[in-house]
This record gives sequence, structure tokens and C-alpha cells, in this order.
Amino acid sequence: MNELIKFKNRKFKHKYNKISNKDVKNELLISEIMYEMIDTIIINIEENECRICFEEETPDNPFVWPCRCKGTSKFVHASCLETWRNENIDRPPFELCMECRYTYKFLNEYPYEFKAIIPVNIAVIFFSSQIIPILLTFPISQINKSNNNSIINFYAKNHNAGFYSLMKMSRDYYDILNYDLCYNIIVFNQTLLLMLIHSTFTFINVYRKTEYFKYVKNTLPIYFLYMFKFIILLNIENTGYDWMTTFLILTFFFPLIEPLFYLSVLKRHNKILHVMDLDNKYILQNYDSDNDEDISQHLSDVL
Repeated sequence: MNELIKFKNRKFKHKYNKISNKDVKNELLISEIMYEMIDTIIINIEENECRICFEEETPDNPFVWPCRCKGTSKFVHASCLETWRNENIDRPPFELCMECRYTYKFLNEYPYEFKAIIPVNIAVIFFSSQIIPILLTFPISQINKSNNNSIINFYAKNHNAGFYSLMKMSRDYYDILNYDLCYNIIVFNQTLLLMLIHSTFTFINVYRKTEYFKYVKNTLPIYFLYMFKFIILLNIENTGYDWMTTFLILTFFFPLIEPLFYLSVLKRHNKILHVMDLDNKYILQNYDSDNDEDISQHLSDVL
């Protein structure tokens, strides 16, 4: 279409230069301007397509122009842009155009919750959850040993628990159990501390706290039971051989599965925020060049 217009312009200039009558030339010029305006309107209508799906506008699926992009990138279906944003809810495309870097303007029912999302790094979770207990276990176990099991006794309120009889059998049994129990005690306290930090962070940063609680209330008993699993195990009164074997196996595996618990808590937290943001009703504002220029002018005056 653009090439056709250029060709028409060349033909018009050739015809225009041949005419000597001034009035005829003026009439020809006016008519040509009108034809150019009609051609421009037709071109704009034909080139208006969604920059995501490349389809035209329909009454059920209207165009929006949310940023500074021009030409064929100016228009986008509201539904296409919403789908694109929801796929990038925790990344920059959720709130700004990646071409012109303009931040979208919204009228939201509630503030977005994605700022309360916690980054999940599996390697960091696995290593950090194990390093601190490993570093602290030896000094804590020595303190417990020199103070007549004072640390273990604080958590094992049932002094008839089965592991006590096993610790009295020999020095080797005592050293193994002392190290193993102190390691689990450190992991237990680390988990309590991290869950406290997570709860505080959530309380401070999540806007719709009541809505968030509705999603997590069913999992809170499971979280509580999991965190205190070792303390419950520690206070079971059973001195049987089979039970003691089970006790040792469980206390060995408990710390190993702890990173999986942290990972599941963070993933569920982020998933809940994602769902809440998807349910957050909003109205996307079209880009207002006049208002944008007024703001820029105001900033330049201030500076």
C-alpha cells in the first residue's frame, strides 16, 4: 500500500507540472490531498492489528494502547495483554512494556501482591538449611555432655523416653545419640525461627491478609505437626528394640527432608499470591500522551 501511494505521488507531480492553468492546478491539488487522506485512513485501518496475536479488533475483544509504542506495535487486545502479563506475573513484563519501557497504568481494586513473592533458589535452600546445623552441632553436643544432658532434657520432658535407656548402655551409644539429638534440636529451632521470619514477612508485606489466611488456614495444622515432629518423637515412652531402631532411622532422615519443607512452604506462599493477583480486578489505562507530556514538563520545570 505504501509503494502504491509513492507511485501515485510521482504520477501526480508529472501531471501537475504539465498543467498551466492556475485554477485547474489548485483544484487538482485539493482533490489529490483528499485522496491522500482517504488512503492514509485506509492504511491505518488495515495496519491496526494486535501486536501479540496479529488479529483485528472486534466488539467483544477491543484494542487498547497501553504504552508509548507506535505503528503496528501500538495496539493490543486487552485479553491478549492480560494473558501475557499473567504469564509474567513475577517478572518485569507484568508491569511495563519491554519495547518502550513504559510502565502500565492501572486502576486496581487492590494493590498487587507480587512484591511479597519470595524468590525460590533450590541450591541456596538445600545448602543453607544444612550448613548452620552442621556447624553448631559439635559445640552444642559438648555443652549438653558437660552439663548432664541439660539441653536434651529441656526438650525431652518425658524422662522415661526410650532413648535415655539406650544412652546409658555405653559411651559409644551416648556419643552417637548425643550428637544425633543435638543436631535435630538445632534443625527444629532453625525451622521455628525461619517460620517466624516468614510469618512476620507475610504480615508486613501482604496487603490482603484475610484473603491470604483463607488459603493457608487448612495447611497450618500440617505445618505445626511437621515442625514439632521431632519433639513428639523425642517424648514417646518405648524401650523396645524395634522402636529404638525406628527412632534412630527417623532422627537421621528428619534433617535431610527439612529443605523440602522449606521449599514447599515458599512455593505455596508464591502460588497463593499469584492466585490473589489473578483475582484482583483492574482497569488498564490507555497511554495518554498529553498527560505524559504535562508530567514531563512539570518535572523539567521543577528541576
